Amino acid sequence: MLKAAIALMLIATVVSLFSGLFFLVKDEGHSNRLVTALTVRVVLAVITLALITWGFFQRPTGVSCTLVTHLTARRQRKTARSTPHPQSANTNWPPQNRTGARHRSDP
Repeated sequence: MLKAAIALMLIATVVSLFSGLFFLVKDEGHSNRLVTALTVRVVLAVITLALITWGFFQRPTGVSCTLVTHLTARRQRKTARSTPHPQSANTNWPPQNRTGARHRSDP
């Protein structure tokens, strides 16, 4: 419902933009219709931004939840790749640093 309202407001903003262009060309800038179209476009843009902000803070299923899920899954995949399988042939795990110690806590 919120996405439909935002899409409708964006479409109305574009219609207002083109109506202002039409009034600019037809009236050559000598009428108040151009100012009215600009005022309507600004009000529609403010309402659209308010709806987007409200939707962000309400956190409906959408971009914000998908982004958090994506980042969490990416972090888990990165962690899973950093440790080898226990039965792998890699005998140098964990990798040694230049001093030869395996971890900082190792003596």
